[in-house]
Amino acid sequence: MLAVNDEILNLNDKTNVYVKRVLSAVEKLKEITNNNIRMEYTDIHITNNPDDKRKKEYATLVRIPMSERMFINGIDEKWTYFSDRKRVGENYKYKPRQFEFVGNVAFDSQTLDIGLLFFLAFISPHCETVPHLTGEFAQNPRPATKHFRMPMPTFEAVKKAESRRKEGEISHTIYKTLKIDVIKKIALSMGVINVEQLTDPQLRNTLYDIATVSDDNMEKFFSKINNSEDVTKETEDESIIQTAIDNKIIGLSKSFGRPVWKFKAEKGWGDEICQVVPGESEREKLFNFLNDNKDIFDVIKTKVNAK
Repeated sequence: MLAVNDEILNLNDKTNVYVKRVLSAVEKLKEITNNNIRMEYTDIHITNNPDDKRKKEYATLVRIPMSERMFINGIDEKWTYFSDRKRVGENYKYKPRQFEFVGNVAFDSQTLDIGLLFFLAFISPHCETVPHLTGEFAQNPRPATKHFRMPMPTFEAVKKAESRRKEGEISHTIYKTLKIDVIKKIALSMGVINVEQLTDPQLRNTLYDIATVSDDNMEKFFSKINNSEDVTKETEDESIIQTAIDNKIIGLSKSFGRPVWKFKAEKGWGDEICQVVPGESEREKLFNFLNDNKDIFDVIKTKVNAK
């Protein structure tokens, strides 16, 4: 059974806000695991067998507390999973106090304990975070040793297939579709330096390596191309800025220990463009500043075109 702030939840009462939360979260788990929900030890409980390196040794038992607190939208919630309880004074004493995790727990449709599954996956801070459980399905963020995790073979397979599809599309676009002048602009906008010193194959290989290094970079690459197989206006501007950096028209200096973008002068530094505060990306800061200050960007563009 599940209790919230000592109030027992009737999981058949679908009008209760807590019950709705529990049921929708469990349905989300079923969706991303293709109804194959399982929990297993994290790597901290798995070691090599000293006698046979091909075998693993597993911890025999980990005890997981069955009562935890969570702050949801500023509200303190006490969640408890239990089989029995009795009142002691003004409080309740729950049993069991701990769940004995033995390394591999399966939740199939025939024996699905919704309360236990929800508690272990979403309330216990000892469950390793699943990246695709966010927002209303967020897990307990409290720092704690992660004793167990939920493998996602189906979801990960779909994700890997999609990632490889994107890689193939990027490969075709870079090596078969785009002209070299477009490739140069995209490469500059993604931070490739000294593009004029690279041969056509070197530049395409470098851009492919950068574009496919992460899902974010793949999305960034696609965002830089319009439907006519040319770059967007934003990408064009970013390529001009990177060219200005490569040609030493502007550069990154320091002022009182803080990074500052400045114009280069014949001797030393010229006028300041913008400062970078701690935690900001230096390139993103420059791009955003010049996007908001077109007069300064136009000065940089004129200097680039005059080279």
